[in-house]
Amino acid sequence: MKTPIYLINLDESTERLANVDAQLKAHNISYERVSAVLGKDLTDEDVANYYNEEEGKKYYYRSLSRGEVGCFLSHRLCWKKILESGAPFGIILEDDLQVTGNVHEAIGLIEQLDFAWDLVKLAPYNRKVRKEVLSHKLNENFSLVIHNKVMAGTPATIYSREGARKLLKATEKFYRPIDTDIQHFWEKDVEVWSLSPYVFQQNLDSESTLTATRKHNTKRHWLRKTQQVSEFFNNRKAVKKQVKSFLNRS
Repeated sequence: MKTPIYLINLDESTERLANVDAQLKAHNISYERVSAVLGKDLTDEDVANYYNEEEGKKYYYRSLSRGEVGCFLSHRLCWKKILESGAPFGIILEDDLQVTGNVHEAIGLIEQLDFAWDLVKLAPYNRKVRKEVLSHKLNENFSLVIHNKVMAGTPATIYSREGARKLLKATEKFYRPIDTDIQHFWEKDVEVWSLSPYVFQQNLDSESTLTATRKHNTKRHWLRKTQQVSEFFNNRKAVKKQVKSFLNRS
């Protein structure tokens, strides 16, 4: 079965859809458009059903905007679609990206992996670079890598069915933005890889329409600093565990 591709796009963002549609068609990439959840249209009840504000006050340094809640819910819709599709894998794209590599070759290689995996990031965040702690060569063109910290952002990702299932279960209530939540992968029992080189890039000339500007709460400054220390050690331990697990099964 062909891996389905879901493109998240707000109904009002017709120009963005036209731009990404032209790019995907030029590379013979078919997709299903998924109408994004518009944060400002969410009722207080809608937000309360998913956003755990009380947990956020204890364990996160700021409140989420309606846009961030809507973005998270949009990705959850796509995870459900992956499970409902019956396909073993599914790709989720946001509409602010550019095709920069051979998508078909990369996806074909990932589909043929001989070990269990949960998700692979197909694009960096803001074109940033992180240190690689493990590289697994797929062919002469591509490798899978584990970074010292999971890349932020969710512009383009391929998920296994099991990865989508785990994330849906773990995020029935959430209090962080989706990309930050996935960076805490050890809490969700998922393993995160990245493709090298990436086959998509974010269009940096286009601001995200899925999330609003993030507002930091200066009153939670020391909470944030404490969290950063804790997360540093938790992340380092989890990354080492993933690397060791892969090396032991290789």
